[in-house]
Amino acid sequence: MNRWIALPALLLALALGAVAAPMTFKELDFLVRQRTPEADIVVQAQKRRLLVPLDEAAISTLKQNGAADSLLKSLASSDLVAPPEIAAAELQRQAAQQARLQQSMAEDAAAHAALEQRRRAVADVNSSRGQMAGILEGKLVRLEGDQLKPISARDIADVRVFGLYYSAMWCGPCRVFTPKLVAQYKRLKQQYGNQFEIILVSRDRDQFNMQNYMKTEGMPWPAVKFGTVVDQFNRYEPSGIPWLVALNSAGEPMTKNGLDKKYIAPEKILSAIEDLLAKGMR
Repeated sequence: MNRWIALPALLLALALGAVAAPMTFKELDFLVRQRTPEADIVVQAQKRRLLVPLDEAAISTLKQNGAADSLLKSLASSDLVAPPEIAAAELQRQAAQQARLQQSMAEDAAAHAALEQRRRAVADVNSSRGQMAGILEGKLVRLEGDQLKPISARDIADVRVFGLYYSAMWCGPCRVFTPKLVAQYKRLKQQYGNQFEIILVSRDRDQFNMQNYMKTEGMPWPAVKFGTVVDQFNRYEPSGIPWLVALNSAGEPMTKNGLDKKYIAPEKILSAIEDLLAKGMR
């Protein structure tokens, strides 16, 4: 039987999460740069397999970023490379996902126009407060059931302390921290209501994984729409995740990592956010 006949079934399995998506070089390189223990990287590669074998250019890049020869030797095993049919299914799934994303962005044009009109109708927001609402108008979604739905940034117009949360489903440390953030978020929202909000900035490789991550972890906060660039956030771009940075309502940093981009454990930033809320800082 021709093994390629099974491709549609593989695509369905990947989409449903029944088969772990093969590890891309980008993900592997990120783990190396994050100084993830070699044994952990090998375990992930054994579990998921590499999407493509490592070529000379990939090996050179990994070495430059700190990969040990022992790790590269382990990753060179053909047993760690996904079978051709699995790799083809993943590439086809990514292409299909990108096509759906582009179609969705086109279909949302009318909705964006309506949201922009609503933004202009938001009154009594001065130039120094509430600018985040303007920055994020037409760029936010929230998980409703199984779907990501656009929301109006007027819902965050009264927020005075934001936490930008850069995270991804494939990031092990992120999955350790996210449940803690969800629990603390719920407590702070009960105490401070609309004065506080978390905004997810996904570092997943596609919208499907972002959506699945939000659903799996029960994220109650909004997210920047996948594929949307918020120019004002470029100065807060992290070199690694999980990354949490506090901003005020004008989009200016309230924690040190927002100024120098040096890593601070997200647990410490979350504690700082609680202190800021308790002190009533704007």
